[in-house]
Amino acid sequence: MPVVMRQFEVSYSPQLQAASCESSGIQGFINKLGAAEDASLQLDPAGRVVSRFFNCEIATAFQGIHGAQNGVVAWQAFARVRGADDSHDLSPWRLFARAASDEDLVAMDRRCRLVHALNFFRLAEAATLGDLHLCVHDRLLSAVSSDHGRAYRRVLDSLGVDHRRIVIELPALPVGNEYVLAQVAASYRLNGFRIALNPVIDAQLGSLLNRIRVDAVKVNAQDLPNWHGAGIEAARSAVADGTRLIAKRVETEQQRQFAVEAGATHLQGYLMGHPEPGIPNP
Repeated sequence: MPVVMRQFEVSYSPQLQAASCESSGIQGFINKLGAAEDASLQLDPAGRVVSRFFNCEIATAFQGIHGAQNGVVAWQAFARVRGADDSHDLSPWRLFARAASDEDLVAMDRRCRLVHALNFFRLAEAATLGDLHLCVHDRLLSAVSSDHGRAYRRVLDSLGVDHRRIVIELPALPVGNEYVLAQVAASYRLNGFRIALNPVIDAQLGSLLNRIRVDAVKVNAQDLPNWHGAGIEAARSAVADGTRLIAKRVETEQQRQFAVEAGATHLQGYLMGHPEPGIPNP
């Protein structure tokens, strides 16, 4: 077993073993966090799960993914990071930049996704909230040589979380890296997760879809007007096969209208709502 996977599992095993013995599953785990005196996972004053990492606090913010013709059908989780003095917020990318080694970066990436899942599935309304979209850092693709998603799946299973409701968003990679993305996507899917792609340019989409079975494609709304015929046709063909085409970073009504006309089935962006620490009741 790779060292990074052992570190991930060992670092959580005492709490997770305790949680797996609770009939209440994830809520029993949350309750134990509230009573913990010294834990890397803690509860903030509002009862949300946070994590200490590199002398910073990692929390979660959620942004809704809307159906083009209806309300929120899924949520994307984002990391929110506060510095050690609690006086200022940091960019999550600055926190990831502190991970000099691959082992640290893998542990941090997985910690973020665990915090996000805990904050999502702890809600009483989670059954009606739809899917949870989680991103992985691009360095993780090369830092973990194989079996992507296995360690995360084990943790979620121990908490009684339905991993099938999690959509792993693979990062955009330069053209020519389709083979790498295909291998990683196949591994996550083998471990029961669904997949979303973020193509770099429209010309890359057709090649990716020929290699990878995906559940969603995410496209910057600002980029859609520059997409050419082949890219649009590949996107529409994917939609016809049941894939969600999500226009992200929708900030204006004009962008929303263009995205819908271009075939987007779902919308995400500031026009519909900013990322927030909590999730409104449905």
